Amino acid sequence: MNETNPIYDKASIIKAWQQANDRVVTIVQPLDSSLWTKQEGEKWSIAGQVEHLFLSANPVSSALKFPKGMLEAKFGRYEGEKPEYDALYERYCRELAEIKGKFVNPIPPSAEAKSSAEILESWAMIRTKIPQRLENWTEEELDQYILPHPLLGKLSVRGMLFFTIMHTDHHFRSIESIVQSTV
Repeated sequence: MNETNPIYDKASIIKAWQQANDRVVTIVQPLDSSLWTKQEGEKWSIAGQVEHLFLSANPVSSALKFPKGMLEAKFGRYEGEKPEYDALYERYCRELAEIKGKFVNPIPPSAEAKSSAEILESWAMIRTKIPQRLENWTEEELDQYILPHPLLGKLSVRGMLFFTIMHTDHHFRSIESIVQSTV
């Protein structure tokens, strides 16, 4: 949740996206390779988590560049209420709790850890493309078009952007926990 900085319009979405990404980069950039690739049990390494963030944000970034008519033809028009960040966050937490870890990730990181430079380079590309591509969207269009989410179903583009921010924050907290456990 983001109680101190409400997220609702394009400007606040871009700001929250950049802040979430800056937190991830700030914590992972100085890590040595042993911590970058360290994996405990079946939990993902930090490398795997950052790669997963790239792999899950990349389709959102790509969708933002598609002609809107193409999105409508493929997924339809969004007919629901305009999403609120905190309400979507609460819904996501409920859905995760209900599945109790049984969710099969549609975009897992690769089995072999890539170098931090490779993954961070890919991540940097997405970090800049989403705000750039959002410039071609009006506030109204963010609520008119649908993008599918594997757990939450059909979301408006605004809802998917909200999710992408909260997903980045979720993995930041996981990465932060790994880093703190080694200190």
